[in-house]
Amino acid sequence: MRKLIEVERDSLNFGDFKSETKQKLKGFKKNEDIYDINSYSESTKLIKNGEMIFEAVPGVKVTSFIQGDDGVTLKLLGIKSTQVTIKLDGDMSYNIKKNKIDLGEFRTSESGKLTLSVDLSKGEKEIEIKK
Repeated sequence: MRKLIEVERDSLNFGDFKSETKQKLKGFKKNEDIYDINSYSESTKLIKNGEMIFEAVPGVKVTSFIQGDDGVTLKLLGIKSTQVTIKLDGDMSYNIKKNKIDLGEFRTSESGKLTLSVDLSKGEKEIEIKK
């Protein structure tokens, strides 16, 4: 059985896009935070302290996920085009890079959600979202 979520140094690895049945884990602790994870081939969702901070449709494997005051960095692995929603600070501008290529500046909604499409059919993608 694959681990649904784990800590690696300062980052989180989570998700299981290969599972046909929904996998759930509640109450995973890292430092002072509590995480819940739901993941399978159709979606991956990470909840931190009761608030959704990451969602991907269809499901993905996320590695090297680091969320800080200045943004988020992560790597995504899946098998096709995926819509990713990340919770950040509301009504703020963020610069997004995919595999170190600058995609430009994007603004979050008032609720702090930022949604982007990522084509994973040709392998893992590294995403950097910074203020």
